Amino acid sequence: MESRAGTLLETVEAAGPLYIADRVHAVRIATKRLRYVLELAGDTGEARTKRAVRDARSVQETLGRLHDLDVLAALMQDLIAAAAGQPWREPLKAAHLHLERECRSLHGQYVSRQELVSELGHGAEKAGREIWIERGGEEQHAAPPKRVGRVLKMTLAEPRRELRPAAQEPPRNRAT
Repeated sequence: MESRAGTLLETVEAAGPLYIADRVHAVRIATKRLRYVLELAGDTGEARTKRAVRDARSVQETLGRLHDLDVLAALMQDLIAAAAGQPWREPLKAAHLHLERECRSLHGQYVSRQELVSELGHGAEKAGREIWIERGGEEQHAAPPKRVGRVLKMTLAEPRRELRPAAQEPPRNRAT
């Protein structure tokens, strides 16, 4: 969960407020992947994720529609270029303009929710780290995480948590 959340935060930052189709699409993919992990965490009882899943799904749907319309607009642009002198070129240009407006509107919706997406990422990152620690994950973690600098900075800023050892079975009293 922590890794997926980190990826989402990186893609949101890379996308910024401008509409660059590939970057915004990367946010959609990262949101989808985090949503799947959140659904699993909720289904297994590891974390309460209902609201986060709902928010992720909503953002994912908005960005999915934006991507679909953007692809369609690019195809229409090719048709318009090939339709020189055709009577249906002007109606096609009008439809293309409508698609571009819809894309701008959807991107505006995303930009207005970027803070929510970042909060979703930060919350999932923190929850993932806590679940990992509670399950004894620090001791098992051989390689440092991708985002070691950021995790270290956040860890130093937060109060220390007492690590709980993994649950162990009490020794059995064997009769010989």
